[in-house]
Amino acid sequence: MPEPASAPHVHPYKRVAVMGTGAVGGYFGGMLARAGTNVMFIARPSTAEAISRRGLFIDSAKFQEAIRAEASSDVSAVANAELILFCVKTIDTESVAKTLLPHLAPGAVVLSLQNGVDNAERLQAAGIPALPAVVYVAASVPEPGCIKHAARGDLAIGGPANRRADLERIAASFEKSGVACKISEKIQVDLWTKFVFNCALNTTSAIAQVGYGSVAQNDWSRETTLAAARETIAVARAQGKRSPRSPHPVWVENGAGHVIHGARHCPRQAHRDRFAEWICGRARQKAWSAHARKSHPHCPFEINRSEVLRFKRNHPLFVHSKRTRRSDSYDGFARWLCLR
Repeated sequence: MPEPASAPHVHPYKRVAVMGTGAVGGYFGGMLARAGTNVMFIARPSTAEAISRRGLFIDSAKFQEAIRAEASSDVSAVANAELILFCVKTIDTESVAKTLLPHLAPGAVVLSLQNGVDNAERLQAAGIPALPAVVYVAASVPEPGCIKHAARGDLAIGGPANRRADLERIAASFEKSGVACKISEKIQVDLWTKFVFNCALNTTSAIAQVGYGSVAQNDWSRETTLAAARETIAVARAQGKRSPRSPHPVWVENGAGHVIHGARHCPRQAHRDRFAEWICGRARQKAWSAHARKSHPHCPFEINRSEVLRFKRNHPLFVHSKRTRRSDSYDGFARWLCLR
C-alpha cells in the first residue's frame, strides 16, 4: 500500500514550473497556484497569453475560479523553479527534455506527470534526474487557459531510496494544495497497471466512442479488451517489471477504480453481428473519420499502441515471434474498424 504522504516538518516547494499546460499540467499546477505556490506555466503562446491576461480558470464540481499565475511560451522561464512538473505528451518527451535541460536550476526536481511507463527513465537518459508519477484525473481543456475538471485528481509518486527527501517535499506541496499524493514503494507496478488499463479499456472505449459500461456489456468487445490487456502484460513481464496477473473478465468490468462496477449485471447483447454493425457505424462517424484523423493525429489509441510496439521491438521475445504478431486481436480489431 502507498505510504502516508509526508512528515509535518517537511517544507513544500515555493517555486514551481509546469512544462506543458494541458489538462494534467493545468489542473495540478493550478491547484498548487490556488494554494499560494508561485507557479510558472510554460505553454503554447495562445494558452500563455490567456493565463497572463485573465488567469487560469478551473471549472470543477467543487469550485469555479480564475487563478492568477504567471505564464510564458519561453522555456527559459523555468530557470528559478525548485520543482518542475513535466506534463508534455509522451511522444515529445525526448525533444522537450533537450530544450529544458539547459534552463534547470541546480538541484531542481523534475516530476513526470505523463501517461506511459518509462518517461522518467527517458528523461534520465537525457540528463534530467526525473521522478515518476501515476496521474489519476479526468480533465480536459475546452479552450486555452481553461481546465474542466470532471473527476478525481490525485497522484502516486515514487523513486529510489536516496530521493526520499524530494518525494516527501513533493507530497507535502500537493497535500497543502488539497491534492492527495501518496508515496508508493511499488511505483513501477502502479505505472504498468494504469498502462494496461489505458491500452485496453481506454482504447476500446475511444475507438467505439462509448463508455466503459458499454464495452463491458458485450462479449466481443470485452474479449478484445482482455486480449489487449494480456498483450500489454506480456510486454511488461518481458521488460522484467512486476505486473498484474492475466486479467479475468471481472477484472475488466470492475477495474480502473471500479469505474464500471456492476456492468457485469447488465443485460448483454446476444449477437456479435449486431455489435459489429453498431460499433463500425460509430467508429466511422466519430473515431476514424477523416476530420478526426486530421484534427487528432496523435490520439490516445495511436500513442498507447505505439508505446506497446516500441517495447516489443526492443525485446527479442517479440521480435522473433510471428505468433505474437498474428494473434494480436488488438491490431485486428483496430484494422477492421478502420477499413469497414
